[in-house]
Amino acid sequence: MDTSKQTNVVTATMLQREIGSILRRVANNREHLVVERDGFPIVAIIPIDEFEMLIKNLPTNSKNLPK
Repeated sequence: MDTSKQTNVVTATMLQREIGSILRRVANNREHLVVERDGFPIVAIIPIDEFEMLIKNLPTNSKNLPK
């Protein structure tokens, strides 16, 4: 995984208006995005394979595993 990737920021309003193109950016260009609401980061969007790698590398006794 490339840890030197720049993280871009989009607003929640922009995400709502442009969900299709934003998802294509993440999937096709492998962008990392942070979504902000009222200037505060609320979620990150990353390609699915990077998410799966993060989950796979969590300790097995982690209480933060997705349900």
